[in-house]
Amino acid sequence: MTSLLNVYVLPPFAVARLGASDTPVDAFDWVENPATHGAGRTVIRPAVSLRVLPDGSIQPYMPSVILFRDGPGHQIRPTAPFFELWGRFDDAADPRPLTETRLEEIGGSLARVSWRVRAANLKAARRTKSPADGFGAEVTVRANEHAPVPLLAVSPNVPGAAPLVLANAPILLGRVQAIRPHPGTELGVDLDVIRIRFTPGVGEVFGPPSATTAADPDAPAGSIRQYEIVPERNRILNDEASWAKFRPTNDLEQPEPADTFDGVLDTATGIGGQSWGVVDDTCDVVIEATVEVGADRFITNARASAGPPDFAPDRRPFMSLADDLADRELPALTPAQIAEQETVEEVADLLRRVFETVSLTNLDALRRMTMSGQQANDLDPVPVTSLPGSMTEVDQPLADKIPSILGPRAPDTRLGYTEVAQDTHSEIADIDNMLNLFRTQAERIRHLPRPPFARIADLPEKPPDRLPTDELGLQPKPVLTPRERDPRVLRDGLHDMRMPPYMRDSDATPLSLTWRQYREVMALIDHLAAIDEDAFAQLAPVRRHVAQVVQRRRAAESEHLRSRGTRR
Repeated sequence: MTSLLNVYVLPPFAVARLGASDTPVDAFDWVENPATHGAGRTVIRPAVSLRVLPDGSIQPYMPSVILFRDGPGHQIRPTAPFFELWGRFDDAADPRPLTETRLEEIGGSLARVSWRVRAANLKAARRTKSPADGFGAEVTVRANEHAPVPLLAVSPNVPGAAPLVLANAPILLGRVQAIRPHPGTELGVDLDVIRIRFTPGVGEVFGPPSATTAADPDAPAGSIRQYEIVPERNRILNDEASWAKFRPTNDLEQPEPADTFDGVLDTATGIGGQSWGVVDDTCDVVIEATVEVGADRFITNARASAGPPDFAPDRRPFMSLADDLADRELPALTPAQIAEQETVEEVADLLRRVFETVSLTNLDALRRMTMSGQQANDLDPVPVTSLPGSMTEVDQPLADKIPSILGPRAPDTRLGYTEVAQDTHSEIADIDNMLNLFRTQAERIRHLPRPPFARIADLPEKPPDRLPTDELGLQPKPVLTPRERDPRVLRDGLHDMRMPPYMRDSDATPLSLTWRQYREVMALIDHLAAIDEDAFAQLAPVRRHVAQVVQRRRAAESEHLRSRGTRR
C-alpha cells in the first residue's frame, strides 16, 4: 500500500481582500496586453474560477468579465482564496494533490482531517503593548463539515486590563468553509482535492461609544464641517480599554508607521494626539491542517492576510513579496547569470513594474510632503541632494527631463512632475529602449537608483565623515557616489530625487530597490557596457529581429547569385 510521507497546504500564503458582497471576485491572471497597440502593458485576463454550491461542493467555470463590484455604486466583491491539501507519497518524488479518493486508498477519511483556523487583528495591541487591545477568533472545522463557519473575534481576558472587544459584541473577521470533494474533473480542476476557503470581513470600522463625529480636516479654514468617525451600529468597543485612551507622548511610543491611527493628527506634530479607539476588520490568518492516517498524524499550515480591496488590479508593485523573500534568502547573481538573456528580461519586467507603480503615483504631492519636512545639512553638499531644489534644474544632469520639459514653471505646475515621470517611465518600460539607455548613458543611470541600505556585515566600523562624490556630465557637477547607504548617516535617511523619488519605506526612510534588485541592475549596466555590438544586438529583441532579417536577405542574395552563376 502507498504510504503518506508528508502533507502541505498550497498556496503557503495568500492575500484576501475585504468586501461586503456575497459574491467573491473571480480569478484572473496578469498578462501582457495581446492587442496590436497593447505595447506590452499589463492587463488582467479571466481565469478558471470556482463557485461554491449550496452543498459545499465547487463548480469550475470561466468568467467572461471580471467584476470588482456587484454593480455601479453597489457592494465591493471580496477576494476569497482557496487552500488545497497536498501530500508526498512513497511512490513518487513530487507532492501531489491529496484527494478524498487517495486518502481513502491509504486508510484515511475526511472525518480524520481537520482545519484549525486562527484569525487576529493585533494592530492596537502593538501600539499599547497590551494583549487586551488585540482581538481574534479560532475555529476548528472537520473536512467532512461543509457549512460556512464565522470567525467571531473578541479580546483575550488579561488580568488588570479592560478588553477592547467584548464577548457579547464580537467583530466578524470573515468565515471559513471546508469544501466538499467529489470525484471528477472539470476545466482542468480536480474536484476531489481536499480544500478550504477563507472569505474575509466586509470592510468595516469599529469604535467605542465616544467615536461619534470629528472636525473634517479637509474642510476650508474656519469651517465647522464634521464627519462621522464610526457608524452608530459599530460603536461597540469598550471605552475603558487602553486603546480608547491611548495618547503617545514621544516617538518611541509610536511604532512605525507612526501616524496611521485615527486621532493621532489631533495635534500638528502627531505627538500627543488622542486615539479615538478605532479598529477595522482586517486580520492575519493561520490555517493549520491535521491529517490522521492510521497511527500517523501530519500537521502543516499556511497563512493569509486580509487587507483593503485593490482598485488598480492591473498595476503591479515594483517590489513584490517574492522580491522581498528572494532578497532575504538568495545571493546576488553571478557574472555568468548576469550575462544570460533571462536577466535582461527580469530587469525589463522590473522597469515595467516601476512604470505601473509610477502610473498610480502623484509625484508632485509626494515631493511636497517629503521636501517640506527636510532641512539641508553639512553632509548635503552636492546638487543631487540639494534641498529644496531636488528634481529641479540644479539636479542636472541626473534630472534631465523635468527641467527641459517644464522649465522654471515646474514648482508651480500641479501635476508636472507626475506627468513627466509617467512619460519617462513609459518609454523605458520597453526592453529595447531600456537596453539602449543602459548602454548609452551607463554612468548617469548608475547614479539614478537610490541604493539600498547595506547589510550589517558589509557596513564599515565607522560611518564616513563626509559622503563621497563623483563628477558627472559634460559640464561636470558633483553627485553622490553610488554606494549602499549607512543607517548611521543622517543624509542616507533623507529624501532626494534618486529613484524611487520621495517614496517611504515601512520604517519611514526613503524607499529603494531591494539589495538584490539593485545589484542585478548595476551588474547588468556594467555587463552591457563591456560587450561588443554583436553580443548587444542579441539581447535586444528588435535588434535581434533586424539582424535575423538582414541575415536571411543576405543568404537569399547569395543563393540568387549562386544560382545565376550555375545557369551560366
